[in-house]
Amino acid sequence: MIRLLTLLLLIAPVHATSFHVSPDGKNSNDGGTNAPFASFHRALEAVAALPRPWTSDVVIKAAPGDYFLESTLKLGPEHSGDGKHRLIIRSAGPTGSATLVGGMKLDPRRWRRADGGIFYQDLAEVDRVDILYENRIKGRKARFPNHESLKDFPVADGRYFISGQVGTTEPWLTAEAKDLSVEELSKLNQDVKAATESYLVVWGHGSCDWHKWIYAITHTEPKIGRIHISEKNPILHQGAKRKGCRYYIEGGLRYLDAPREFHFDRTNKRLYYMPDGVGGGEVIIGTLNKVIHARKAKNVSLEGIRVTCSDVLSHTPSAFPWVDLEAALLIEHSLSISVKDCRFDSIGQSAIQLHHSDNNRIENTWISRVGHSGIRMLYSDGNTVHNCLIHDIGLRRVFSEGLGIYKSKNNTATHLEIFNSARYGVTLRGMVGDLGVEVHPTTNNRCEYIKVYNVNQDSGDSGGIHMARVNRENGESYINHYNQITVFRSMAQPQLTEEFPPTGVYLDYKKSCMNQSLSNIEVRHYDPRYPGYTVKRFNGMYGDKDRTSAKQKQIMQNRPWNNDSSTKANCSWQDDFDPKHMEYDKIGLTAGFPVTYRRLSKAER
Repeated sequence: MIRLLTLLLLIAPVHATSFHVSPDGKNSNDGGTNAPFASFHRALEAVAALPRPWTSDVVIKAAPGDYFLESTLKLGPEHSGDGKHRLIIRSAGPTGSATLVGGMKLDPRRWRRADGGIFYQDLAEVDRVDILYENRIKGRKARFPNHESLKDFPVADGRYFISGQVGTTEPWLTAEAKDLSVEELSKLNQDVKAATESYLVVWGHGSCDWHKWIYAITHTEPKIGRIHISEKNPILHQGAKRKGCRYYIEGGLRYLDAPREFHFDRTNKRLYYMPDGVGGGEVIIGTLNKVIHARKAKNVSLEGIRVTCSDVLSHTPSAFPWVDLEAALLIEHSLSISVKDCRFDSIGQSAIQLHHSDNNRIENTWISRVGHSGIRMLYSDGNTVHNCLIHDIGLRRVFSEGLGIYKSKNNTATHLEIFNSARYGVTLRGMVGDLGVEVHPTTNNRCEYIKVYNVNQDSGDSGGIHMARVNRENGESYINHYNQITVFRSMAQPQLTEEFPPTGVYLDYKKSCMNQSLSNIEVRHYDPRYPGYTVKRFNGMYGDKDRTSAKQKQIMQNRPWNNDSSTKANCSWQDDFDPKHMEYDKIGLTAGFPVTYRRLSKAER
């Protein structure tokens, strides 16, 4: 009997619990220590082929280097742990040294020189190019007028035109001749007829200046200065004061005249680019909106992985972006996904999006240079975001946030540092209707020990900490908790046309943020142009005294009931605020944030 058992053990297959990948590997290898795979896709195939149940954790160890992905890395039930054991995808070298690249590296030998410092390269295999990175830094589509960096507002998208009228029911904008002459509009019309993609990039709300839309131009009427766009039902209006909208034109080889600008001729499949400096750097074009997509997965960990150079949507439709599921890491209908010590930088869309996903954890992660938002949750409960650095967000879409919690409950966000945002630092939103009914409420979320600064750089009617449509006065009360938070320098770039520039804390939408819990919150240096909401604005509903002192301006409420009903303790807009109760040494990142990231990020703060 003993001999028989020994024989059975000898002939039974031995299943590896770890696989190795390396840029120098081969997919024909067995994935062992000395014979690594070349791709993560091949490693996931090997994981899916393992017999069940697993007897230990399964680990994919990634050697340092770049892994250029031709398709999204998909994680599903076949890659999931069973509760006792997990799939762990881990950097085998220093933190962040294994890099997933969501784009294609161009061959530097194929560049040809054109006039005016422009280079070009024919890309017969490429259908479109909407984002380009030089040395892993985002370039810009050729535009008119050229982009101008604004001191103290690094994520603002100016220079802008600020003129003209928009059609409130028809898809057009009328430009003033001082911005776009008849001759310029005629040339633009010729571009469109020649099948050159041209876009109107517009803050379409005018004096309600808080959302950037990108619409394809269909034609122009030069004599009357009118630009027509493709969107059938655009969100364009100018607000009560009917100020001009901010806008610029994007696309077209004629506009390519500044470093880091590019234009892709889709008809002839030719990419034009003006390099930064003398050129010769690495150029990557984004190809994947989603670099990693976890769907119906569970018990999976990402540790020390870097994700970079992902793609971007070519335009934005007339819809609010919280329904947008394009993110470098999309976690959808999944449970117990862990993201630890990871880095997301130079991302076209959002960095991490949770959608119908519960009990996940994101910690010790660095997110920077992001087109849309840092971390977003939609219909996702019981998640934890801890000790993350998030900055330079909203580079493509102004309606952005470092952390967004939408129609989600029982989530915890602690020890975050968020700065350089085009709009919010943190926003919580529900969709409560006039009857106070919410199918999936935003409630019992906790945001604590968070440092927010240099936010709302390109939008108004906003706050560093924001909340909207969580509950109603006569409906169900859904309470969220904010504690030990600083909001410093929440202000917008000088060309803002918004009637109400940003402030520190904003309880938005009438009677929709009732009874919230606010404690130990300090606001400094909000936008000095902000006039403050007064009783007169609300037709005397609260009383006959204007509430516009410096302290009262630190918190904005869309109608007085929101702040007045909240539970407050030691907030800087209160007369009895005492900074001694602020735990400044604990607000923001803790010592657990990776030393490597801390050192690299110092130059970006």
